Amino acid sequence: MTRATDTHEVVYVEILSTPGGPDFPSRVGGRLPATATGVGNAILAFSPPAVVRAVLERGLPRLSERSVTAPGVLARELDRVRGERVAFDREESGAGIVCAAAPVLAPDGTALGALSVSGWSSRRRMQQVAPAVHTAALALSRALRTARP
Repeated sequence: MTRATDTHEVVYVEILSTPGGPDFPSRVGGRLPATATGVGNAILAFSPPAVVRAVLERGLPRLSERSVTAPGVLARELDRVRGERVAFDREESGAGIVCAAAPVLAPDGTALGALSVSGWSSRRRMQQVAPAVHTAALALSRALRTARP
């Protein structure tokens, strides 16, 4: 689970690893630029337009050779994520690491955070796990909506 911050980064609040899995570029409590991660793109796609504009104007950092650094390309990707409700990290945060992420949404449709599944690009087909990630995030969104304060 990841949550958004007001500094254009995501903070990892939980990471479950598996034997033989990749070393991820972040740790619990660690931060990464939202624009270079699947969870960050899932969150940004469902953030207020002013937040997205501010992120795009700030500049897009390069974490790997595949990081998206062109604002127009990222804006189109966020549009796709809004439609499909799943974001992908295609080795953008680190070489050999891929991820499928889905937003956890508040009742007003804005992102509270995101869930993801990550793995080695040579072993994991993110298109196959994306429906499960989306379903888990949708279930969590619904559970949070019905939870008592």
